[in-house]
Amino acid sequence: RSRDWRGAALGRRRGQAAGGGEAEEAGDRAGESGAEGAGFGALARRFGRVLGDSLGSRPLRRLFAESAAFRGNTILTKDYLQPLLRRAALSMPFFPALTGQRRTAVLAALVYALLYLLSSAGARRAHRFAEGSGGAGPAARRLWVINTLLFLGAGALIGVGWTLAATVLLALVVVMQNLWRPIMLTRIDEVSDGDSGAMVLSIDSQAGSLYVLIFAPLLGLAVDAYGLGAAAVFGAVSAGGFALAGLRAWR
Repeated sequence: RSRDWRGAALGRRRGQAAGGGEAEEAGDRAGESGAEGAGFGALARRFGRVLGDSLGSRPLRRLFAESAAFRGNTILTKDYLQPLLRRAALSMPFFPALTGQRRTAVLAALVYALLYLLSSAGARRAHRFAEGSGGAGPAARRLWVINTLLFLGAGALIGVGWTLAATVLLALVVVMQNLWRPIMLTRIDEVSDGDSGAMVLSIDSQAGSLYVLIFAPLLGLAVDAYGLGAAAVFGAVSAGGFALAGLRAWR
């Protein structure tokens, strides 16, 4: 009986030790979870503070609006290159041995390959364009003016039926985004806090996505009602507004 009692006591002590280890392990897990929650909460509070400061800054608000419009117009324009290429392939005597669908595919491949090459060259020469313009601000104003002229030219060419020429102009609009983006990053960096640069750029990116979310369906309705020329007209109005605002500020 004595041996049975000692065995039972030893079993209870082992059980208590095991239970204490499990409790300690559970406490560690709870502490880690609390630390993760606290870290996420601190990050959310910091993002809210940076968002409030950014939207409260007039220079940053303007840059967000410019960036969203330029990037958004580029995305929307790119979506309508394929229909324009299809129309151009069917109306022009290119590759007569191919059917309409294959002709469109070949022409699209050529245009997008050219876009890739020009985009790469534009990104490498953005700093030269900015230096030649007298800085990031003047360079951005020039790009808005060029953007407006390209949209106006494309709209006029679509109106007279010169679809391929209009496609080339709209393709140049897409290429210009690679000049625009490095210049815009420089402008944002000049007026934002360096410690929160990544969050400011995240806000800028989301502003561009919001622009596309709002205007893509409206532009689609306009194109369905009035034809592909509506895409060029929309781009011209949007870019023209910023070009005029930039010219007034420059004066």
